[in-house]
Amino acid sequence: MAGRRDLLAHHPRHRPARGVFCGIGVCFDCLVTVDGRPNERACLVPARPGTVVRTQEGTGRAD
Repeated sequence: MAGRRDLLAHHPRHRPARGVFCGIGVCFDCLVTVDGRPNERACLVPARPGTVVRTQEGTGRAD
């Protein structure tokens, strides 16, 4: 994943890579884990120093 800034998440069932689609909070293609909270829309979460954003795997829930 190093260098893949366009990869935000994977579809929970089908696994294709997901990136930025709408950029305005309408779709759910940019779901990421922010500071340990899964299912955050990357396009709506304000960027702040120290925020940890991780690519989300699946539904983001611990199974």
